[in-house]
Amino acid sequence: EVGTKLGVRHVLEGSVRKSGNRVRITAQLIDTTTGGHLWAERFDRDLTDIFAVQDDVTQQIVEALAVNLTEGDRKRLAPGQAGHPEAYDCFLRGRELWHRLTKQTNSDARELLQRAVELDPGFASAHAYLALTHGLD
Repeated sequence: EVGTKLGVRHVLEGSVRKSGNRVRITAQLIDTTTGGHLWAERFDRDLTDIFAVQDDVTQQIVEALAVNLTEGDRKRLAPGQAGHPEAYDCFLRGRELWHRLTKQTNSDARELLQRAVELDPGFASAHAYLALTHGLD
C-alpha cells in the first residue's frame, strides 16, 4: 500500500537514538511489492563518526539495491557538508522545525540554524535554511 501511494518499490525505515556522545541508528530497506526486507542493520557509533555512519548506510543501501552509480550520483550521496558534528545536529533540528511552518517553530529553527552557521561558517545547507526562515516572516 505504501509503495503504491508513494509510487516507489523500496522504502527505507529506521530510527536514530542519541545517548550522550553516542548514537544508535537502525535501518531497514523494505521491498514494497513483497513486504520483504532487502537489508537491515544497526549502527552504534560516537557522534563524531556521524558522517561515517551516513556513508556506511548509503553504501550498504546502494549495494542492497545493486545500483550502479555515476560519478555525479556519488558526489550527491557524499556525507553532509558540515565539518562539525554539533553544527550538523543544529542543522537537522532546525530543518525539522522549519518544516512545521509556524511562527514559533520558524523562530526556533532560525536560532538553531544560526548556531549551525556560527559553528561551521562554510556549511552551505545551514545558510540556505537560515535564509528560508527569513522568508517565512
